[in-house]
Amino acid sequence: MKVAIETAFDAIGERAWNDLVRRSTRASVFQSWSWQRAWWRAFHDAAAQPGQLMLVAARSEDGALLALASLFIEKEGNRRTLKFVGDGLADSLDFIVDDSQHGARERVLDQLTQHAEQCDAMSLDALPADSPTVAAVRAWAASSRLSDEWTSRASSPTLPVPAKQSAIAEGFSVAHSADRRVIAAALDAFFVQHIHRWSSRDVQSQFVLRTNREMYRHLITDSSDDSLRLTTLRVGGQRVAYALSVLVDGQLWCETSSDIVEAKRGCEAVLLNVLFALARVRGATSVALARGDELLAGHPSANARGSESVRITKAPRGGVRKRLASSAILSRALALATELRQVAHVARHADSIVEGRKKRSELGASHRDYYDAGSITKVYVRETRLQKPEQLILRELQPQLPNMRVLDVGVGAGRTVPYFGTTALDYRGFDFAPNMVAACRHLTGDIVEPSRITEGDARAMRDVADSSCDLVLISYNAIDDIGGEEDRFKVLAEVKRVAAPGGYFCFSSHNMKSLTPAGASSAMERLKRWRRYRLLRAANPGLAELRHQPRAMIHDVGMDYRFPHYYIAPSAQAQQLADFGFTDVRVFSVNTGEEIVDSTRWDALVDSWVYYLCRVPS
Repeated sequence: MKVAIETAFDAIGERAWNDLVRRSTRASVFQSWSWQRAWWRAFHDAAAQPGQLMLVAARSEDGALLALASLFIEKEGNRRTLKFVGDGLADSLDFIVDDSQHGARERVLDQLTQHAEQCDAMSLDALPADSPTVAAVRAWAASSRLSDEWTSRASSPTLPVPAKQSAIAEGFSVAHSADRRVIAAALDAFFVQHIHRWSSRDVQSQFVLRTNREMYRHLITDSSDDSLRLTTLRVGGQRVAYALSVLVDGQLWCETSSDIVEAKRGCEAVLLNVLFALARVRGATSVALARGDELLAGHPSANARGSESVRITKAPRGGVRKRLASSAILSRALALATELRQVAHVARHADSIVEGRKKRSELGASHRDYYDAGSITKVYVRETRLQKPEQLILRELQPQLPNMRVLDVGVGAGRTVPYFGTTALDYRGFDFAPNMVAACRHLTGDIVEPSRITEGDARAMRDVADSSCDLVLISYNAIDDIGGEEDRFKVLAEVKRVAAPGGYFCFSSHNMKSLTPAGASSAMERLKRWRRYRLLRAANPGLAELRHQPRAMIHDVGMDYRFPHYYIAPSAQAQQLADFGFTDVRVFSVNTGEEIVDSTRWDALVDSWVYYLCRVPS
């Protein structure tokens, strides 16, 4: 057996690759030639620092492919980490090994040892827990005197196909298509539906990320594989659910989505029966759903196999710290000790810490310049999740969104666009930082019209007509970061002008009542709140008295203590909104997402910021 490293997919070849997948019972759909190529094209092309492909191939003396590890080296700064091609988007990844080739995994790992100088760590995610690769990697790490840290979780659920066909509920119609042109034309609708269906789940939709959307586009348009199907479920003329499925070795793997409103009426149960019927027709014995999909949650026959992830580094094994971390109780004690050290450090050096942050952060001379800095844009690009109040508000407005004109003010790098911009009747977003606008267009320009993302100033929305918006959204406290109270009043006046009668205004704002060390629910949180408060006092002389005021300009860590944010107590914010003619003011905790209905509790909130939803009178 000869083992060598290749750096191009073509060096392996599609036929040899897929033949090996068929001879490996451990291989999954995610390791097929088409899936791996599509992943590499999307993620490698989009990466700021493209990684290096490393295909470790084991061949017989006559050149037949016997084993393959599809890996790449991810470069982040000066650190290089070896990972599976498909990392982060696949439910199951493994070495692809001909079942008859004993010792092939070990030979592949030995080859990696010879090239250990090319990377600093190896991180393998989604290894099947029952795969021989797990034992092989453990033994290899031990013999190579490497440090290995393993974590376990449940993989995607799998359900055996029932023998008896369930009737499709009356009123539903079903269509299956293998035509790549038909599937490609439906992808954007599938993405948007998926994003909205998962908007309030702990595991967000993978399709909020453009690279993931591009990967599926490549998979559909560039592959000659005919195992892919798109299932569309309709009620009347409305498409209420989709399933993108692939048949692999008797299993139908599916990525599903459903309309968030229709899901409450049972369309997901109908979709599951449709998938069982498709599996029977195609000769599959089981149906597997993508990781995080809840379509099978609670089903008595659902079975989720375990999977393992490993992080291997060159650091020496053992040590007191690592042994402590292996125990949950001792790990918490270790974290508490670390926090105590940080508290002691802040108690002695708060003033110098604040001054050091100010000096290190030389990002322009204004709020706008700060947010236009490339390093800040990179931080916002990584933000893709809705906050808990936004999830609640989106669910509430979901049925109305198709008839709403949405204005997204301070859109940043586009965090809210996939949720609020993709189903609206009309959508427009703007930001005062050109770098943010460019990032937003790049990240969301495939699902909203890029020309609808522009530069603009919330204090003077000159291009927005009177009464032309049904929802004005200002998220992430952007209303606090444009200046003092005079600037804030200009924004509120502009929102009132552009909002249509009966329209909604949703925004978040820093909470004056959070400027206290009190309000913690645990010892750890108490220490963290005290540490934050001590730094705030160092950055804001007289804070002990100032924090009892209804509003103030406060320097905090959010802008490295250089530029102040506007802070306001919830009751004062409600009164401010009422003074500008807004009605039906509602308050939400950013920590829990809970709406605080009792107005007497508003000022008891110690959340760092608070969400508000109000109306413009009809």
